[in-house]
Amino acid sequence: MPWTVIGGPIDHAEPGVDGRGWIWELTRDNDFRRIFIEISGTALASTSGVAHETAEAIATRGGSVVDTWLADEDSPRIVKCSTAGCRPAK
Repeated sequence: MPWTVIGGPIDHAEPGVDGRGWIWELTRDNDFRRIFIEISGTALASTSGVAHETAEAIATRGGSVVDTWLADEDSPRIVKCSTAGCRPAK
């Protein structure tokens, strides 16, 4: 069963991190999860040369990234987007 978005985007920045992003809240059955889509400061400041995936994440306030994980059994808690694209944090 896929995840369902129930909240977000919520503006968020982690202390000590060069960048900011959005938190999205998901539910599936009786499970609740938050996903933080973090955009690097470099990607936010760039006017060109940003991966299409990152540009979409910025334009949709992280929604495009969240959509890619809704069908995943164990969606990541943090996805980091840079000028090169978006990847789950390890």
